[in-house]
Amino acid sequence: MNLSDFDALRLSLCKFEPAVQAFCVQYGFKQRTIGRYPKLRLERTRADSQINQWIDLWMKYDDEGKYRTSWDEKTPFELNGGADLSFDSDGKIIVRYVTCEVWQSMPYEEAVLSIVDSLEKLLIEIEKITRDDIENSKKIQGGVP
Repeated sequence: MNLSDFDALRLSLCKFEPAVQAFCVQYGFKQRTIGRYPKLRLERTRADSQINQWIDLWMKYDDEGKYRTSWDEKTPFELNGGADLSFDSDGKIIVRYVTCEVWQSMPYEEAVLSIVDSLEKLLIEIEKITRDDIENSKKIQGGVP
């Protein structure tokens, strides 16, 4: 795929933008793009606990686990999120995290219509994640010294 192919796929995110931007303003998330594939990440750090929270909205890969080359109203999207904490362990940064999922394979046309309620629902689940939940999580990403 070339850059113009990715740009064409990213147009699918346009209908989500007003709801996503309003959500970010209301709840203090910052929006960023991850890579060229259609994916938005919303992030914030809870000041009271230093827990990082994130929400990912993205176009699912095709059935073979590869980038899609086109999209339409039936193309599946995923909405998930979670929380993490970073720890120093013998000079290496370790990130433990807990994830939540709202939709795994929702068709684009339905996802656009349900994004507002779905973001609110996901935020409620993310807010329930505690420091203890994260510290006891078996999901770990290793860092560099």
